[in-house]
Amino acid sequence: MPFRLIDRKETFVAGLPVRSPRRALGKVRDPHLEKAWFAVLNGENSGPLASTYTDHAEEVGSYYIQTVGYCCDSLDDVPPGYMISRLPAERTQSSL
Repeated sequence: MPFRLIDRKETFVAGLPVRSPRRALGKVRDPHLEKAWFAVLNGENSGPLASTYTDHAEEVGSYYIQTVGYCCDSLDDVPPGYMISRLPAERTQSSL
């Protein structure tokens, strides 16, 4: 199977954390998550929209916390009340 290597630089995502066990348990809609996205989409963002997942829950094989926000380059780009998730640089492979 053909594949390509992808080098991703270190990335920071600034956003609003949402503890969302409904998503981890397979529920499609979560009003808390929708409110967070609404706040992010109606605010001033300095980068492209992004989302990260943290707080892995092994018992359900999913994540409980989703951070919804945008990619940022520095702490100066982060408004008060937002948290930052750091995605380390890595090399991955993707099928073509």
